[in-house]
Amino acid sequence: MKNRTIKSICILLIMTMFVGIAGFAQAEPDYYHIGLEVTSVMSEMVDSETYLSLLGTPSTWNDVREAVNTGDYDKPVAVYAVTLDNPEAYLKIMIDKDPDSSSQWNSLSDNLQEQILNKIGVTTICSIVNGQAGASSVSFANLAQAYIKNSDLTEEKKVSYLYLFEKGTPILVTFGYHAATGMFVFIPAESQGSVESLKTVLPFVEITLVEIEN
Repeated sequence: MKNRTIKSICILLIMTMFVGIAGFAQAEPDYYHIGLEVTSVMSEMVDSETYLSLLGTPSTWNDVREAVNTGDYDKPVAVYAVTLDNPEAYLKIMIDKDPDSSSQWNSLSDNLQEQILNKIGVTTICSIVNGQAGASSVSFANLAQAYIKNSDLTEEKKVSYLYLFEKGTPILVTFGYHAATGMFVFIPAESQGSVESLKTVLPFVEITLVEIEN
C-alpha cells in the first residue's frame, strides 16, 4: 500500500512537470507591446534634430523628417503580422524580370544562392517599397532605424509586425533572438486601409490582422 502511494505521488509529480513544460512552451513573447517600445524609441529619434544631425546631413532628410514627425507612434490604429513564407518564389519572379539577373543567378554556386535566399525576407520587400518612395526616404529610413534588447524574445525564427498609425508613417518591427528592430516603411496612405490594399504594395507577403490589446 505504501509503495502504491509513493508511486502515485511520483506519477502526479511527473505529470505536473510535463504540464508546466507544455504551458511554458506554448507561451510566446508579448510582441505587440515590445513593438510599441520600438515605435516609441523611433518617435523620440525623429523628434530629435540633434540625434539625426549626428548621423547624417540635415539637407538629405529634413523634408522627410517633417512629414514623419507626427508624434502619434504610441497608439497604432492597426497592427499586422507579416511573413514571407516562400522567398524562393519571390526571388524567382524578380530574377525572371531581368535576363541579366537570371544568368548571374544561375552562375552562382548552390552555397552562394543559399546565402542570398537567407537574406530575403519581409524587410527586403519593405526596403524596396522605400526605394519606390525616393532616395531621401531610403536615406531617412536607414538613418532612423531603432534597436532594442529584450530577454523575453527567445525565438530563433524572426517575427515581423507592421504598425499603422492615424498620422504617422508605418513602422515594421522585426523580432529576433533577444532583440527587436524597427524601420519606417513609406506605404502610401491610400494603401493602408485593408489587408487587400496592403498586398498591392507588399506582394508575396502573408498579412494577418493582430488583435490590439490595451
